Amino acid sequence: AVFKELRFDAARLLAHPSSACLVNAATRHAVSNDGEAARCLLRVCAWVVGLHGSMEVESAIMGALNHKVELDAYSPAKERWMWMLGAEPAAAVGVLQLIEALLRRRVSNSKAFELSMLQSVFSFRQDQRVRRAVISVFAWLRRCPETRARLSFYGDENLKPVYERQQRYAALVRGPWELQRIDEPEYANEADITIDDGQ
Repeated sequence: AVFKELRFDAARLLAHPSSACLVNAATRHAVSNDGEAARCLLRVCAWVVGLHGSMEVESAIMGALNHKVELDAYSPAKERWMWMLGAEPAAAVGVLQLIEALLRRRVSNSKAFELSMLQSVFSFRQDQRVRRAVISVFAWLRRCPETRARLSFYGDENLKPVYERQQRYAALVRGPWELQRIDEPEYANEADITIDDGQ
């Protein structure tokens, strides 16, 4: 019980706006090609956002990831998480792990991320670390009935590694893996599953 309380206090210390600063700093490192620094900062976010009761952290990190920024004179403004998906592999892995942590926390977070961007990573990024990370994201996205229907476009053969990852994680979930409706309580409820569970 003491350990759980300490974990909760750590989350509160990183509450809004401090946790958003971690995402902002990670974005700057990713843009300057320091992918490992970006990954480390995003990994901290991925751990903290999974802690039970850390609503302030979840809200701040989601807001920071989806805040549109214009980072150079040649590209239009876009969300921070999209910038980092296109960065070097370490930064892309970091942001994918953070997205996975948010999906583990709450199925409804799947609506916060533009699926077409994640599909581009799945279809075209060849780095094996990035591939493993996006496969895990797809496995958690398949809990949502809406994104599951869209991912079926790939066919069972292409989704085979996603299904295998899903089987590995299924024991972490109370109840069925695939939710059938977005009005089910499990869709919006906090799941108490952190990024380290089931690794």
